Amino acid sequence: MVRRLILSLAGLWRSLVYRLIGRRLRFPWLEIEIRGSLPESGDGFDLLGYLMGRRQTEVSLLDLLTVLRAAARDENLRAVLISIGTLECGFARIEEIAVAISEVREAGKRIVVVAEHLGLKEYRLACEADRIVLAPQGGLSIAGTGADVTFFRGLLDKFGIEPQLLHRGDYKSASELLTEKSISAPHRKMLDELLGDLFRQLATAVALRRGLSTEVALRILGDGPYTASRALEMRLVDALGHAPDERERIRLELATTDTITTGQGNEIKGAGYGQYLRLAALRARQEIRSSDGVALLHIEGTITSGEGIRDAREARSTGSKSVVRAVEAIRKNRRIKALVLRVNSPGGSGLASDVMLAALSRLEIPVVISMGDVAASGGYYVAANRKFRIYAGAGTITGSIGVIAGKIALAGLYEKLGLGHAHVGHGTSSNYFSAHTPWTPEQLARTERDIDEFYRDFVGKVAEARGRTFEEIHEVAQGRVWTGAQARERGLVDEVGGLRAALNTARTLAGLPEGAIRIFSRFQRRPRLPLRLAVEFPDEPVAGLLPELKIWNSLAHDRLLALMPWRLRIY
Repeated sequence: MVRRLILSLAGLWRSLVYRLIGRRLRFPWLEIEIRGSLPESGDGFDLLGYLMGRRQTEVSLLDLLTVLRAAARDENLRAVLISIGTLECGFARIEEIAVAISEVREAGKRIVVVAEHLGLKEYRLACEADRIVLAPQGGLSIAGTGADVTFFRGLLDKFGIEPQLLHRGDYKSASELLTEKSISAPHRKMLDELLGDLFRQLATAVALRRGLSTEVALRILGDGPYTASRALEMRLVDALGHAPDERERIRLELATTDTITTGQGNEIKGAGYGQYLRLAALRARQEIRSSDGVALLHIEGTITSGEGIRDAREARSTGSKSVVRAVEAIRKNRRIKALVLRVNSPGGSGLASDVMLAALSRLEIPVVISMGDVAASGGYYVAANRKFRIYAGAGTITGSIGVIAGKIALAGLYEKLGLGHAHVGHGTSSNYFSAHTPWTPEQLARTERDIDEFYRDFVGKVAEARGRTFEEIHEVAQGRVWTGAQARERGLVDEVGGLRAALNTARTLAGLPEGAIRIFSRFQRRPRLPLRLAVEFPDEPVAGLLPELKIWNSLAHDRLLALMPWRLRIY
């Protein structure tokens, strides 16, 4: 109660202040820093970081799109300076941001990008600028699209560990990571065509903005990396320099053409990201012409039963229980006229995905699915309803319509370690879930029947949702992963577009007026304090391993998994 009162008073004060001064704050230029994972939404205030003097810099995707939309419509804005750091998100979010930046440029604003170095994703974003400035000792770390897959069967054999993992679909290769010593032909084909489509998408976009042919762009993007001086020589960037110099350059240019000033004297002042975001949010609220709106609900990370996991190291999962509770709150709110379900998940528990889909299907309002970087396997399953309209980014990783099941028997490991083991139970299948002994032929046959049934049901649901036959969906299913562009060609999604396109479609389907949309998004259970304690691990292998172990532990009791075969990290 006290917390709510404090937050309400703070919000009221902030609103009053910006209502009084918002119209008088006019900025000729804006500075934005884009780096990190660009989460779908913020995680709250980092208490430990504050006490240790760390500046909170992570920018959420929705906030960034809000700022860029406001910048495109701001008649007083003349230039935008964007500092790009290392980006840890997927290509779908990169493309959404690139489209938003292009709209700012097409509105007549000058876009300048500065960076110390640019990888493939960062360079794709930078190409939307009028001017790309690279640090003299930096470079372009671009060398095509590649992915490494590690197989653990040889290691497991050395330790006497026997994996009994089954799958349905020639391309459902998650189990191969533990059961095989090398990549299979279908697995290689899927990866090759997926990476090839992403590479051509990137090359096409770069070619358009840098005045190259697609063939030349493909060669250049695949032949790197390049030093900063070589990149300048090849006209892949426009200048070498640093952010302070570009900041001063913008000030001098605007001083000769602009009469807008803020503060004392004739100094041309720009807006920082946080300041401009608050102004953009205020202006958007003032434009809203209806008390009705659209709900925005997120499914992020691995799909699990229960409440799910949310922490500072992206060991995230979405639990079926929390989604069902959120959907019920949406159903009871008469001001919500449509739902946009934002999916950024590689799947997980098949049961949890089915529970989520059942809850979403009971809604009587329009539902629009917005697929983020990845919406595959169970992340695609939750969209399998003919009433839903599906948007995916061209670079979204989606599909993977298949199922895996199995267990890992540790009897050989126990023997090598000199460990004794005894099992006492009642019933012929009392050892079915035991991690010690492998399945008997009868138990293996039972599991085969179970995954056959789940796969048929999965394909059948998608076929009914997409208006196709079982055979047509089976042809593009079998666990195969597609880009959003490939999925659109094969009828697995309706449109190629980002979150804003999905929100606009939801508004239209709901019959809401044109303009800013009122968004309802507070459905997930919040922490008791509006704070979080973030612990950072300097050792990256350890930092990456702990979230994976946490996620797999949460799936330990699920017999059937609708899970994407790998987490694709392209470099």
